[in-house]
Amino acid sequence: MIAKAAAGIVLGLIVAAMILVGVCFAGFAIFSALQTPVGVPGAAALTALIFLIGPLLFILIAALFRPRPRDLVGDAFVANLFSGFVRDKPLLAMLGAGLVGAAGIFLRKRR
Repeated sequence: MIAKAAAGIVLGLIVAAMILVGVCFAGFAIFSALQTPVGVPGAAALTALIFLIGPLLFILIAALFRPRPRDLVGDAFVANLFSGFVRDKPLLAMLGAGLVGAAGIFLRKRR
């Protein structure tokens, strides 16, 4: 068991090292291609900009298209809270219905 976990950790480290080396070589290739037209400082700046634009665009797009959380109030909140537990389990569904009813009684505002 420990040997399998150690092998998984070593494999993960090898994959991470390969990705890091690949990114470094890609950066060096972009830097070398841009070095002649814009000089060393310009090539370094453009290479850094190219490597920063990708993740920033991904973060921006992920933030724009993230589903917004719904505001749940009252019975809808309690129903959604218990519905995750009772999927495909009839006994839990009955217990959940009883708990929802009891919670509804206790949470109902007194008139």
